[in-house]
Amino acid sequence: RMKCTIVCVLLILLAVWAASQSDFSLLSGDVSVEVRARPFSLHIKSPDADIAIGSREETRFGFGKWVGVDLDIYEGYLDLSRFGTTVYWVHTTDVESSVVAGDGASATVVVKTLDYLLEERKVSVHVSIEDSRVDIAGTVLDKDGNVDEGINRFGFGWTSSDTNEGFFGLGERFNKLNQRGIKLDCFTEDGGFGFGTNLRLPGGMTATYIPIPFFVSNKGYASFSNTTYRTQYDLCHKHDDVVYVQYDDNRLLHSFFLGSPRSAMKAYTARSGRSLVPPAFEMGPWNQLSGEFNSSAVPAGKDKIVWAAQQYRKMDVPSSLNVNGVHFFPEGSQRGREEELKSQNLYLKSLGFLSTAYFNPFVATVYSDVYNEAAQEGYFVQWDKEHNGSLLFKFSYKGAGPDPFYVSEFDFTNPAARAYYQSFIQSSLDLSFNGFMLDYGEYTSENTVFSDGRKGREMHNAYPLIYQETVFDFFTSIAKNITPASDPDPRVAPNIVYYVRSGYAGTQRRVWASWTGDPSCDWSEGSGLPAQITGSLNVGASGVPFSGSDIGGFVWLLEAKTSPELWMRWAQVGCASGLMHDQTGGTGPSPKTHMFDTEEGVFVWRKYAKLRTQLFPYLYTAAFEAHDTGMPLMRQHVLNFPSDTVALSVKYQYMLGPSLLVAPVVEKGQRTQKVYLPGASDQTEWYSFNPGVTYDEADGRYRIAYSPPLQGGQWKTVDAPVDVLPTFVIAGSMIATLDPTVDTLAPIDGPKAEGYDVVTKEDVSHLLHLWAFPSSSDLSARVSTFDGFNAKMKMDGNCIAFSCADELNRTVYMQVALPMSVLSSVSKMEDSKGNSFEEVSSWKDVITSTSPSFSKDNSQGVLWLGMPSTGNVNVC
Repeated sequence: RMKCTIVCVLLILLAVWAASQSDFSLLSGDVSVEVRARPFSLHIKSPDADIAIGSREETRFGFGKWVGVDLDIYEGYLDLSRFGTTVYWVHTTDVESSVVAGDGASATVVVKTLDYLLEERKVSVHVSIEDSRVDIAGTVLDKDGNVDEGINRFGFGWTSSDTNEGFFGLGERFNKLNQRGIKLDCFTEDGGFGFGTNLRLPGGMTATYIPIPFFVSNKGYASFSNTTYRTQYDLCHKHDDVVYVQYDDNRLLHSFFLGSPRSAMKAYTARSGRSLVPPAFEMGPWNQLSGEFNSSAVPAGKDKIVWAAQQYRKMDVPSSLNVNGVHFFPEGSQRGREEELKSQNLYLKSLGFLSTAYFNPFVATVYSDVYNEAAQEGYFVQWDKEHNGSLLFKFSYKGAGPDPFYVSEFDFTNPAARAYYQSFIQSSLDLSFNGFMLDYGEYTSENTVFSDGRKGREMHNAYPLIYQETVFDFFTSIAKNITPASDPDPRVAPNIVYYVRSGYAGTQRRVWASWTGDPSCDWSEGSGLPAQITGSLNVGASGVPFSGSDIGGFVWLLEAKTSPELWMRWAQVGCASGLMHDQTGGTGPSPKTHMFDTEEGVFVWRKYAKLRTQLFPYLYTAAFEAHDTGMPLMRQHVLNFPSDTVALSVKYQYMLGPSLLVAPVVEKGQRTQKVYLPGASDQTEWYSFNPGVTYDEADGRYRIAYSPPLQGGQWKTVDAPVDVLPTFVIAGSMIATLDPTVDTLAPIDGPKAEGYDVVTKEDVSHLLHLWAFPSSSDLSARVSTFDGFNAKMKMDGNCIAFSCADELNRTVYMQVALPMSVLSSVSKMEDSKGNSFEEVSSWKDVITSTSPSFSKDNSQGVLWLGMPSTGNVNVC
């Protein structure tokens, strides 16, 4: 009997042990997670993704301890003065226990480890499925079941055996688009410079102002590390088929968003936040008027900014924003100039220019009254230990000027410090500025402590977020006071722009403009023109939708190499970016050239400033899409064509919005461009827009041309003279544009400047232009705009049927690219009531006629229509 009892007990214990060690599955919708007990692993499956975590020793959960020092030699490049090593590393083994929730969609498991230090540590992992998202939360436990605070490294990995899998995003990376084969950190730091080489010094090619621990895979998922601690990504670098993510923490919170890149982007930004739609003027060209012209051209005694603005209007060069470099911080260079600046800004507004100033998060010691007050009140970040007898975080700062000076950094976790900083923002509004560059944010030492108790290791990446949030909260709190509309759209930002250099995951929720920092004035892939395209595309694929670069560059080593050719090519890139703004200043030992130094430079800048301004309805509709879905303006091909492996390998071409493919020239002396047209699998067709389009220099109008649509999945070599940005359009698209007479997207609330016939978009709000590129099969095309215009066209028997609806009841001027076989057969145009419209002899007569009309431009292969924006029209 005793033996039987013992055997029964042993069998029961064995059964309990076996149950605790058994595999099980979680399920929600079409997503499942298989939890395997020996050894512990997770297998995530969906219709599009297959992610095996911990199935090999190289991918198991593991933790350890890093021991080292941060010397703070220079705060902008903290990685260069960080020395240490991971002294031990422990892997998980088998599941000890598990608890599955009643809905079968989540579970918590406790996992044993191979702890050779005999500390009996374990790992607690919680896995849950919700809305095609799998969340994994892990914590290292000590032998008593408490969080082990002695651990500061924690990671896990998964296999990537398909060599066609790519990893896109991870913030504003300048090295390449597909990060497969790369090892990188998510740690914000100052920029890198190549000075004409393909290097990026001193931080290396993967260094970035805006690291974001999020990437999109072309294999049905996206990955996100939800932490502000530094993370390290090994993307098939050490092992060519393993992705491994390591957190500088004893906890991890990781999410997989399952689905196509577009749906994963939508899910990620729904969680981390999306940008407000920018104010309209942000979409127009920006200019740094203080340096647009050679100083010798400015008449004696004239205000060079005002004079430059007047020249822009005389030359019919569209521009909406003046970038003024007056520094409110760190040194307070606005002091003593308040009346001058306000008077200047008010006059510029009468010309259709809004103005921005400059802010950063530092206060210089030489700005003594402000510095001393902020220090006394405890508004600055503190060292965690005394430095030179003080806890005040003070360091040497090198701005754009020649000499470094000492500054301290605002502690935005202190509510009083936030309010104090916001008072200076209000002072800029009082001087009639409409925003500012919000510079820096990367300089927080890991050896600091904040007023809310958080340490520098956690706050270094978080600092840009609280910095930006301070500004965001201020402007959104006073939005009704600075936005013209009596009932402002809650989706649209206040009538202000502050554009940021630094950032992290969630930056997009706090800002609606970013720029790529300080590029080199050259063609280099490390930090010149090409690198800026890469940076903007990567940050866009990371959830930050409105990114642009300093047109012309900012830094040079010996001489500014911004040649007229580089200026012109960069202007084209700027036109096709999230922001179009030039940089007439910078830092270097010799003078910088100017875009307007040559007649050709003036011609090209005006040509693309005209295009940028006319594209406003198209770009602004894409901006609303960014707010609704997270899709950026500049779109890597992975977001549109994830299954086209050739498209994913092309470096410097991308989609601008949903319909335009641009392939900028980024090599000196190049006069042709090889363009890949993606979309073979879904039979995408492409029209050539440029070359092909005619630019009328007299008024800046663009007249499209017909060329036979090309099937996706092929390369096309096109001519690319120095004034041409190679551009293609997806067949089936209609591109909504403004009238070419528009000078500015900024509102003019008061009287316009005397002597200047400035045309705002409000002045021609009764007009809308369309460029239609119908599909070859049925001549169909459609468009919907942000402001309530909807149109479609399609072949119906022997006629082309047009249908339009418009909340604003505008007059529409439409250019329709048609094959000659169709265009030549067009003989009449009538509405749904049978009323015929007049055929006029020229497209010029269409846009000047006071009644609906049409004309055939046989030389361009284009049908011109002038008609009401609401109703049905047949062209037969």
